[in-house]
Amino acid sequence: MVRLAFVVASVLAFAACKTENKAFCANPLNAGLEGCPGDATNGGACSSNGDCQLPGFTICDLRVNGGTCVQCTDTMKAACSGTTPVCSTDDACSPCTLHSQCSSRACLTDGSCADAAQVAYVRPGGGGTTCTDAQPCKKVSDAVKVKSIVKIEGAVSEDMPIVVDGKAIEIVADPGSKFTRTGGGIILDVKNNGADARVSDLEITGGMNPVVQLSLGAPKATLTRVKINNNQGIGILAMAGALRITQSTVSTNAGGGISLTTGAQFEIVNNVINGNGVPTGGGATAVGGISLSGTDAGTRRIEFNTIANNGAANAIAAGVNCQVAQPPITANNIVWDNTSGTGKIQIGGNCNWTYSDIGDPGNTTPPAGTGNLAAYPSFVNPPRNYHLNSNSVAKNAADPAAMVTVDIEGTVRPQDNRSDMGAYEFKP
Repeated sequence: MVRLAFVVASVLAFAACKTENKAFCANPLNAGLEGCPGDATNGGACSSNGDCQLPGFTICDLRVNGGTCVQCTDTMKAACSGTTPVCSTDDACSPCTLHSQCSSRACLTDGSCADAAQVAYVRPGGGGTTCTDAQPCKKVSDAVKVKSIVKIEGAVSEDMPIVVDGKAIEIVADPGSKFTRTGGGIILDVKNNGADARVSDLEITGGMNPVVQLSLGAPKATLTRVKINNNQGIGILAMAGALRITQSTVSTNAGGGISLTTGAQFEIVNNVINGNGVPTGGGATAVGGISLSGTDAGTRRIEFNTIANNGAANAIAAGVNCQVAQPPITANNIVWDNTSGTGKIQIGGNCNWTYSDIGDPGNTTPPAGTGNLAAYPSFVNPPRNYHLNSNSVAKNAADPAAMVTVDIEGTVRPQDNRSDMGAYEFKP
């Protein structure tokens, strides 16, 4: 009995020792055990980095609560890396969102900072051939030949296409950067198996027919926050592979907006597609806003877009012409006031529309489908501004089960209890 009492007393004393041991409670692995405060992300008090052993929380911040285990601090920013390279104000590692957050001035679309040695820099007035930061190139067509990451800084122009043939290329651009094709022709040509072009924050203009093209094999193109405008041809032509375009604007392209043909997969989410298919000097095209034909394989969705004021030839749907055997997901869009010849045809073919506002001033009968409307969306100032006014019928009218969490500008969806139709979420 004496021996048993001694063992029990020893265990109790050891437990008390642990809870009084500052380093023990500082280890997030022990947080909440035997009276230790904190949880897995805040392990209570610590006095040194050695007290912080939970992966990802290895820094002891002595400024908080007498010492708290965190991911990073202002003086320990190097603890952040990979796709979360930025130390935020709450001492957490986060993805980069601005080029200025990276020493290379190249924040990639996955949230990581590019290594400057892996970046080909392009600037107006450049003349180098290695495309380094110190000796930038003048032409993007040269840059894609030497590096897999290209950074465009400013307005550049050339009479050569950007060819991505069977390899992966990421092109990032400073705000306001523009690529102009002099003399016309294709601007971005993505082709053959293995081709994977990712372009963000770039304005593309001055092209002929088409401006961006996917062809041959199974190429991929991802366009994020791009502007494809004022081109003489079709904005985007995908004849094969997979296209993803998000938070972008495809506007005033005389040959039409987006054409997807046999074999192409697509995700068209959070975009404004307007003013396409209206050639200078009259005439009309077979492609208005979006034209689908034979695209029946894989992922296919058109969601949360504003497709307005496009034009097409007589009797052709100028908003979305959906000539496919198996309809894609088409939900939460605004398709409004698109002109076909001398009349108005907003949608055609056999897409199954849901939770969308589809119509024009002379047609206020909604198409068949759950949640559809046919009433003026009340834009702020079309065609320059397709934000919604506070009285818009599209407010809080999207699918209650919609999974898209931001709008074209990055505004969180929903702002109320339910998302808005179209590219823009109303934000007071």
